[in-house]
Amino acid sequence: MKCSNHPETEASAICMHCGVALCAGCADKTPTRRTVCSPGCAQAVAETEATLAAIRRKTLGGHRLTGYFCCGTAVVLGFIALLAAFGRQWDLFALQLPLAVGAGVSGFFFLRLAGRNETG
Repeated sequence: MKCSNHPETEASAICMHCGVALCAGCADKTPTRRTVCSPGCAQAVAETEATLAAIRRKTLGGHRLTGYFCCGTAVVLGFIALLAAFGRQWDLFALQLPLAVGAGVSGFFFLRLAGRNETG
């Protein structure tokens, strides 16, 4: 493939935004080390990266909120199971305890997922 600006030169890179073939002399790098062909493409790549970072933050916040909600639900269901056990209502206890454990495990995994994705 040949450079779009220099038809006699082999391309060594492709613009991250528009896909234009570039030789080593035409290729520019953004601060995040993305290859671009022009300042306009560099701006577009920066806007895309900012949008993706915002989506990532919102997703992590959603995972964290879901984790806390599941843990809170587990506490409530566990308390109901405990009251059922003291009242010798074994059918209610048998229903509530697995629900409490499931909600607690789900909450743990959502919080772990949010923590893992936050660091890397």
